[in-house]
Amino acid sequence: MVAMAVGGEPLAVLVYVIGLLGMMVFFTWLSVGQKIFFLKIARGQPVEIGDLFTGGPYFIRVVLASLLFAVIYMIGVSLCIVPGVIFALMFSQFALLIIDRNVGVMDSLSISKDLTDGNKLTLFVIGLLAAFGGLAVIILTCGLGLFVVAPFLALMYPVIYLMITGQPTADQLWTQEPAQ
Repeated sequence: MVAMAVGGEPLAVLVYVIGLLGMMVFFTWLSVGQKIFFLKIARGQPVEIGDLFTGGPYFIRVVLASLLFAVIYMIGVSLCIVPGVIFALMFSQFALLIIDRNVGVMDSLSISKDLTDGNKLTLFVIGLLAAFGGLAVIILTCGLGLFVVAPFLALMYPVIYLMITGQPTADQLWTQEPAQ
């Protein structure tokens, strides 16, 4: 409203766009921190709320890889829906690879392609079951299920990543016999 009063409609549009971009940057940065947070939980490592704000070192690479992923996905969708889904599954692990292995944009996509080779159908079925199951829980609980479904899904993807990379998950660490 202030921008409209001071500079008219063009200034209001500029303020809106800058605000929108700022929010996108902030939430993308937080999503990188969220991946770090849940990757630590999946490994059974101690976590702190501050981990949500540690995405800075990976931010630029995740954004660039996300943009490249979006282009690849849109090309696949424009060919037909099925290639888009296959590309999405193929490159789905790129952000966790950037965070976990500290690799570059192209390497993250290439490694993700190799990791998901032979796992795409499993990833697809898990994604479908999680989406429909989560939606059913949210609907049946009049939205309250979102407080359970959202953290579950946020943890599910790092667990899948650890499993397809052959790394131990927290449950495997807890079930091992103590050393004597």
